Amino acid sequence: MNSEIPPAAVASRAVTPRTARIWRGFGTASVAVGLFNAFVPLLPTTIFLIIGVWAYGKGSPELRAKLLADPTFGPALTNWVEERAMTRIAKWQCIGTIITGYVITLGFVGFTTVSVLVGAGLAGLSLFLSSRPAPTRCPVSRSAATLGP
Repeated sequence: MNSEIPPAAVASRAVTPRTARIWRGFGTASVAVGLFNAFVPLLPTTIFLIIGVWAYGKGSPELRAKLLADPTFGPALTNWVEERAMTRIAKWQCIGTIITGYVITLGFVGFTTVSVLVGAGLAGLSLFLSSRPAPTRCPVSRSAATLGP
């Protein structure tokens, strides 16, 4: 069997300028929401940045590289992109935030069919997050990144 991808299939996957603009716009919107959420308690930040990295990978490799090189968010994003890995403290922060948000939600709406189903989904998400491996590479801290030779 021929393991090469046919030229027609490669051509159909090519990103046109219009498609690249759409991916850049989607990436920029995701990063903007993620950065906004960084300042609002209990709203997710990282997932929107991960979506932004993914979208930029399809429409703007330069912006993707810039986001991965960011001293604040870059190490965690790089861990996810390269290894689908999370540090132990990131797992605890995510799961803690999920639990806190769910408890607050229950305080407002109580136990309803929908809130129980949402809780089951959040429990599944928490199990998924807890199953992520630790990164094999040591993330560079901001203080280490700013030190010169």
